[in-house]
Amino acid sequence: MKRLGSLFTQYSYEFTEIDWKDTPSRDSVESGSGLTVTAERCDKDADLPEGSPFSNWKEARKFAGPMPFSFSYDQAAKKVISIEGVRTGWKPQPMRVLSATVPFFEELGLSDLRVANAFLLEDIPYWWRKGEIESWPH
Repeated sequence: MKRLGSLFTQYSYEFTEIDWKDTPSRDSVESGSGLTVTAERCDKDADLPEGSPFSNWKEARKFAGPMPFSFSYDQAAKKVISIEGVRTGWKPQPMRVLSATVPFFEELGLSDLRVANAFLLEDIPYWWRKGEIESWPH
């Protein structure tokens, strides 16, 4: 992913070790970059995190996972490529985040950000449609 993703996109992928521990009710993730998250599974009737902009889990679920399209802009050619990701078997399960440390946000001075929702996604078939290139003269 790192080599080909960085070769074919401008995303500059990085490799990081991830340590994932899961039990029937709780999951924890730690990375070499200092990211740590501990969450427990809950049902759709559980309360959302305090301060969440969503009124319920059903509304929050619309934002679980990647958006359907990725875009890249070639400024020299003034063209945009759009690629659609296709997923099936999409059944996000609500998670209650017990603790989270996200160094990337802290480096950006965004340490006041709060969790709005969290979901567990497992065994999802996911693939990309052929990209489309369009002129973008702006």
